[in-house]
Amino acid sequence: MNWAWKQKLRPTPKLILMSLADAADDFGVCWPSVPTVADKCCVSIRTVRRVMKKLEERRLMLSEPRYRKDCSCSSNRYRLQLDWGDRLSPAPDPDDTTPGQQC
Repeated sequence: MNWAWKQKLRPTPKLILMSLADAADDFGVCWPSVPTVADKCCVSIRTVRRVMKKLEERRLMLSEPRYRKDCSCSSNRYRLQLDWGDRLSPAPDPDDTTPGQQC
């Protein structure tokens, strides 16, 4: 989710991106329905679809259609275009030493 916070977006697109990031796994993959995202963000379904299209145009996410066994449409799978995966904290500095470790 740190990746989503760093994106320079207006409030509504950022909120929708944060909703997707909140649902995503460590690889940026999630599949919430558009109505679920709309409900979480207190916006219309139409707004979510419009914003997701713009997020795709900015290459912040990809949308992949999913289908059930009977070939009917299911919710899409979304892939957030993480730079290097989502990390809760930055990687340790290799020059740091641990207490008691000699230089």
